[in-house]
Amino acid sequence: MIKKLHIDGFGKFAYKDVQLRSGINVIYGPNESGKTTIREFIFHMLFGLDKARGIAARSDAYTVYSPIYGGNYGGTMRLEIEQEEYVLQRKFRADERECIFFSEETNETKSLESVLGISESGYEDTFSIKSGDMIPSKQLAVDVTNYANNIFESGTTNIQVDKAVNYLKDKRRDKKRVLSEKEILLKNQRQRMTEPPKEEVKTVESYERTIIGLPFLLGAMVFLYLGISASYLLLIPGLFGAVIGSVLTLRKKKVVTYVTTTHDIKEELRKEYQKQKEIADQLSYDIRQINIAIDTILESANEIRNSFSGPLNMKVSEFIAEMTNGRYREIKIDESLSFMVKCNDRYIDMKYLSTGTIEQIYLAIRLAAGEILYPKAVVPILFDDIFGNFDEERMISTLEAVSKVTGKQVILFTCKESMLHSLNKLSQTVNWISVEESKNK
Repeated sequence: MIKKLHIDGFGKFAYKDVQLRSGINVIYGPNESGKTTIREFIFHMLFGLDKARGIAARSDAYTVYSPIYGGNYGGTMRLEIEQEEYVLQRKFRADERECIFFSEETNETKSLESVLGISESGYEDTFSIKSGDMIPSKQLAVDVTNYANNIFESGTTNIQVDKAVNYLKDKRRDKKRVLSEKEILLKNQRQRMTEPPKEEVKTVESYERTIIGLPFLLGAMVFLYLGISASYLLLIPGLFGAVIGSVLTLRKKKVVTYVTTTHDIKEELRKEYQKQKEIADQLSYDIRQINIAIDTILESANEIRNSFSGPLNMKVSEFIAEMTNGRYREIKIDESLSFMVKCNDRYIDMKYLSTGTIEQIYLAIRLAAGEILYPKAVVPILFDDIFGNFDEERMISTLEAVSKVTGKQVILFTCKESMLHSLNKLSQTVNWISVEESKNK
């Protein structure tokens, strides 16, 4: 529960205090009085505020809510969690960003993320709801489906069905690619194995020695010796004799041989083909097993989606029974978070319901999903002018139900004066906060 806000500087506010209580808090004022600014301050105090890059920085939340009238960009939030007081201090400015979260009693610093028990995106999908944004997001549908399937399959929430299926699909794609390559290789090898026998011809050149040139070599040696020792003129016939003797002594002879290797080639092809065939068969088997695994997971997922005993169905039914004073007691929700509601022993499709009833059920779905997915979340519920299609009776019963079922602090932002009179009919005390009367200090 948030007990107090102190805004050092955020948007149009500087040095502003806001006191909050448990139960229902209503922050009211005309358009552009600063209600949304306070809501954004609460949100970004809990989850931080970063500056975008490039062109997006011109209109991002960091730029929009930079202090206009001075003060340090940030503030302080005092919270009570499990009867212990905490202080959260933040500075948002990029060059001095800071987040300090500590116990006021012990001064012990703690991790804000672990204490909150919910992520920023999870908060936006469940407990933080803006005007015109009642329909659950696609990501919330995925998160709830994963949760329900995991409970059904294993009794835990540690396995994500969509990730498991995607992992198997990736493996299947890789194996199919390798199998396709093997099939092309096997086809080529089969063609080579069925070709008619061919005789492979090899031409071999060899050399043989003879004694025909031996006399020339001996004579050449004599002349070379005499030429060196007696007269250089004798070197010429000696060199000539050496050349003639060498040529006649080592005479080239061409020999043609025919070597038939067809049988050997066929045997090697057969062995390689068999090896690749075994690999291809194993790949085919693996792919079939992956298909079976995917089908089994999806069939199990479908069972839980269609089950009335699913945790989301039960939790939403609890909410809607309280919100409608028992008129609707049972909801059937599919994987896309579309629904049918039971009335007078039959199910009514959502297209036959009024806009107010549909938004009431969507609200129940988001809050129920938050309760299921984030059971340890200690954040407040933020409603920013969401009751535009609700009549007085529906609005009162909805707020009563939200406060009763969740037990969480509710902070409602509104600009509608008519709502202020209606909320006086709530069975519990409402903490009224006028944006205009709340003065800067």
